[in-house]
Amino acid sequence: MSHETLKAGRRLHGLCQEKSGKVRKSVSVYKLYIFVDKLVLSLLVLGVSNERTNASTETFVTETKYNMDTGMPLASFTRLNGLLHAPPNGKPSYTLFDEYGRPEMMQWHVYDELHRENGGATVYIDPETGVHTSEAFYFRGRIRPRNLGPCQIIRDKFTGEVTDKRFAGDPVSENSVNFQSPT
Repeated sequence: MSHETLKAGRRLHGLCQEKSGKVRKSVSVYKLYIFVDKLVLSLLVLGVSNERTNASTETFVTETKYNMDTGMPLASFTRLNGLLHAPPNGKPSYTLFDEYGRPEMMQWHVYDELHRENGGATVYIDPETGVHTSEAFYFRGRIRPRNLGPCQIIRDKFTGEVTDKRFAGDPVSENSVNFQSPT
């Protein structure tokens, strides 16, 4: 960690103590807000993404909820105008973490609808191995049509080898993943 980062952290820590848990600190184009509830610490980072033409500006708000006892993240949400929306950098709009702070599910949304063009819109990860065990493909909130490929891919949690592909219209089996939506 750089000396400048440590100094900024100390200044921020001092402001935290001054303002009883509510902090507003401007850092270049990011603003950091910390809200402390009884059980969960929420961290909001506001980032400004300028289009290359500088004709418009989009503000994505990322909120991360933390377990106050362990300090580990529980879930992270990125929103645009209050709707779940994946930022242009390719990161997911919703991430669910296990008790050790490792991602176990990620989702990509566009204006609150599951959508991703270059991969699964819902991805389940085995936290122990890091293998993507299941991917579900959605376009504009709907399951990917059969003619565009599988709507779900299942992988072995140790090897990552594809064990099953499901297509839109296939009968649901007992192995189907019950997809979780963020709250």
